[in-house]
Amino acid sequence: MADLSQIPTHRGSVLAVVAAAVLFGTTGTAQALASDSLGYDLDPLAVGSARVVLAAAGVAAGTMIALGSGPAFTGVLQYLVDRRRPGPLWFLSTVVAVAGMTLIVAGQPGDDASNVLAGAVPALIAGLGYAVYTVAGAHMITAGVSTQGAMGQMFGIGGILLLPILIWQWPGGLGTSVRQPLQR
Repeated sequence: MADLSQIPTHRGSVLAVVAAAVLFGTTGTAQALASDSLGYDLDPLAVGSARVVLAAAGVAAGTMIALGSGPAFTGVLQYLVDRRRPGPLWFLSTVVAVAGMTLIVAGQPGDDASNVLAGAVPALIAGLGYAVYTVAGAHMITAGVSTQGAMGQMFGIGGILLLPILIWQWPGGLGTSVRQPLQR
């Protein structure tokens, strides 16, 4: 991998975001599940490429919608909270993201469209969650909380909120090692 410390800050930042976007997602999970199902190892790069190319339904579409809506929601939340108007690049990016998400949802024929739309709503809620996390973290850090402290507090609160679900699902959630086939 290239040494990003030698690249000017702006360019290095852009490259870091692009690298994170390429590496983020459920490619590893998809590769592992598909390899296990087929009985031989699939190339992770090929699986990741296919995931992006075929991202028109299911988990891939939900991931694309959640990640695509997060920055749009972040800009809106920053405006509502800080009264800072997002710049022209944010507006252009948001228009492109909304167009892409619309194509993902509208591009499904028949019953699949309603399934994708039903999955789009939770994905949009996840995108809003990313935005709340981002804006809250920025506010905490701006207020003088250390980065580690801010992240620790937010994940701690998230853990407390999820604890009842973990307890309610126990012992069937983490306490089992039985592999069940996926429901289709």
